[in-house]
Amino acid sequence: MLLNEGTILLADDDGDYAVLLQEALHEAHIDNPVELVTDGLQTIDYLKGEGRYSDRAAHPLPELVILDLKLPVRHGFEVLRWIRRQPGLNDTYVAIFSGSGFENEARVARELGADEFVVKPHEFRQLVGRLEELRDACSHKTHAAEAIEKP
Repeated sequence: MLLNEGTILLADDDGDYAVLLQEALHEAHIDNPVELVTDGLQTIDYLKGEGRYSDRAAHPLPELVILDLKLPVRHGFEVLRWIRRQPGLNDTYVAIFSGSGFENEARVARELGADEFVVKPHEFRQLVGRLEELRDACSHKTHAAEAIEKP
């Protein structure tokens, strides 16, 4: 994902944290459009382009999914597993954000295909720093994929 290109899908049921994360994205100079969903089923519906998300002009496929693990209706791991089984979403960068940071969660997230596992920082500056790292990792992955595709 290149800076300021492509949509970010933020899947988090904590409205306060979603607002904080959007402020941190701006502070990290990540001014991509952000779409917010609040449960696992909405996340899948958005990615499928179904229901209220069927208008792809209004709800484009994201370049980055920031996925909370403890989502209602469908857990973040279920959503991640579903994403990685969809051929059209193979290049979507998925960052798991977890409030707990248990080591087994990070391991399972990577086994299921997460590109990043981030323990939600408690301080705003730390969150901005993690988002800057995420931005750089997304850019690196994009540039590497472009280099492979060139003849």
